[in-house]
Amino acid sequence: MQLKLGYTKDLIQCWADAWGVENIAVSFSGGKDSLVLKHIVRGLYPNVKAVFSHTGLEYSEIVSLVKNSDNVDIVRPPVPFHEVIKKHGWPVISKDISRFVSDCRNASERNKKTVNLRLTGVTSTGGTCKSKMLPKKWRFLIDAPFDISDKCCECLKKKPLEKYYKKTGLRPMLGVMREESNRRDKMIKKYGCNAYDLKQPLSYPLANWTTEDVWKYIRENKLEYASVYDKGEARTGCVFCMFGIMYDQERFLRLKKISPKQHEYIIDGLGADKVLDFIGIKY
Repeated sequence: MQLKLGYTKDLIQCWADAWGVENIAVSFSGGKDSLVLKHIVRGLYPNVKAVFSHTGLEYSEIVSLVKNSDNVDIVRPPVPFHEVIKKHGWPVISKDISRFVSDCRNASERNKKTVNLRLTGVTSTGGTCKSKMLPKKWRFLIDAPFDISDKCCECLKKKPLEKYYKKTGLRPMLGVMREESNRRDKMIKKYGCNAYDLKQPLSYPLANWTTEDVWKYIRENKLEYASVYDKGEARTGCVFCMFGIMYDQERFLRLKKISPKQHEYIIDGLGADKVLDFIGIKY
């Protein structure tokens, strides 16, 4: 743990040296990982700004924690969630599955090579790439009576943050860990924990930490964290998201207990019941 903490501090200091302390920021979601990162960063540089992307889909406990934190800029998306799903579709199963299904549902002469890749795994050059093929068990989603897309996170989080960082010139540090997904592990292996050369440079000082490390740090430093974790939630992103739902099939049942109003809004107000029924998830 001490070795990991030392390496994390080295990464933060290198990031500050590269851009200047006044030009770095912590991307603060209000969750446990970014909470730990913010604490470590401000232990080194007390005045570093934190930035919260307020999508409107967070647990109230998360929003309260953020608003009670000092020196935090809040960024909001230009459009609400209901307009995003109306225009693009629902985020289901995973980002890749949603994108692959959307490609197939919007087949045209222009994207026929992409559609062929999604259905056969054969690339435009005749090679094979099974990781870019839509698994057969999810192909029933092509005929779903609702639109499906991976655009939600891009519209509600990514673009507003990119606009903010472009305007301010700040270089963000994120509480991302490689253990969270293969996508993140590959990204960090490819670009490094401090990705200086990306179009939008990014730092991942907690890349080599585990969830156990994060909770240990929180306990040892007596950090105040969002109480929603004590109600059974392991992650605290957008409460309406259906990415990873097959690995967490009671997500919406917990939401009904933790936040009945949000549950009623997503199920009855936005019609998520038809989506969850179609993929076989109880709510």
